[in-house]
Amino acid sequence: MHSIKQSKSILLSTENNIPHKPLIIELLNQNTMKNKLLLLAFISLGLILVQSCEKDDDDNNNSTSSTNTNSTPAPGTGGGAGTGGGTGSGGIPQNSMKATFDGVTTSFPTVTGTMSTTGSTIIITGLSANTYPQLTISIADSIMKDTFNYPIMPGEPYVLYNTDANTSYYPERGEFILRTIDTTRKLVNGRFNITLKNFNNPNDSIELTDGQFNKFYN
Repeated sequence: MHSIKQSKSILLSTENNIPHKPLIIELLNQNTMKNKLLLLAFISLGLILVQSCEKDDDDNNNSTSSTNTNSTPAPGTGGGAGTGGGTGSGGIPQNSMKATFDGVTTSFPTVTGTMSTTGSTIIITGLSANTYPQLTISIADSIMKDTFNYPIMPGEPYVLYNTDANTSYYPERGEFILRTIDTTRKLVNGRFNITLKNFNNPNDSIELTDGQFNKFYN
């Protein structure tokens, strides 16, 4: 009889909206072997889920790091801007000079690089096997790399072309791109496209295209 009253009391408490205790607390209060095993199973499952989530986060972080590393371009490849030890040549071979004169390409077998007697001008000269033709580029060592348009201002890169000892051509118009001027490493290089005019004959001109040079100087 006492047990029946106690059951009715529990039912009344439930009907009066007394909240149910969480399952884990109920299992703790009911001290049976079966409930203890269920409790251990809940705890083990929770630990497994936490460890699995942490592993997924680590894998995602490692994947992102690997992607960022692989997408970073290697510095200094192909000359480029000279970073990472590159020459900044933009693909122009070292110690070389070549140009196309009225459609005929000339690669100068001998290229020299020196400082002027005043010590303020870099002189790069391309020579053919028999000395001529001869292409000379003069660059003040105080200027910065830039794009220059002819006619130029004093001190800017100057190009002089000699077909023989008595015939010289000067730049009338065109563009000169100085890519690198490094006075520490003593390196200059660049590209140019110029219309050359004969000093002695204004009706005589040469189209110089795809001019390029890359030279260490002394």
